[in-house]
Amino acid sequence: MRRRPLFAPRRPEAPARGRVQCCYHSADDALSRGRADECESYLREAIEIDPSFVRARRRLQDLQIATFRREEALAEAEIELARHPDSPQANYLMSRVRDGVARLASLQRALELDPWYGWARMGLANYREDFVGPGEGLAYARESAALLPGEPDPLLSVIRSARNAGTRMVGKRFSSTASPASTTRSPPSESWRSAI
Repeated sequence: MRRRPLFAPRRPEAPARGRVQCCYHSADDALSRGRADECESYLREAIEIDPSFVRARRRLQDLQIATFRREEALAEAEIELARHPDSPQANYLMSRVRDGVARLASLQRALELDPWYGWARMGLANYREDFVGPGEGLAYARESAALLPGEPDPLLSVIRSARNAGTRMVGKRFSSTASPASTTRSPPSESWRSAI
């Protein structure tokens, strides 16, 4: 029987995983009703049960930034990074509250630690779209879509941001292979690759 190393974080047991999901969905419900404080308490409860639950950490950061508490989000990310400097999750979460070159450095560090960490690849796709130019993050978005099953499609997110930036070429390029309404994750055709 294979034993888990002592320093590895333990995944919660099955009933606890259900409780984590319940807290996460309750947070969504509270947010939809405009109750940010209630949403934050549910997210913190989910993180307390399963510290490796990245979606809850991401949602909490988004909530803190949306309620003008960016410094608090940065402080929590710094604490998590100090606790786990070799964690791709901690580096990814730090990249979400940093700007510019520091953001890129955190994403690169996360990918050095785990080259196939889907969240970091999605962050790099968004970074390239924001700072390099429209259509520049598509390769990373495609990879992260394959690595993050069950999450909203990062490729469609990048396509939408390119369309919002007013780039008609990108909108035309992807109109035949992906539309914002589609939820399939089939790999793009070879003609899509040659268009890049």
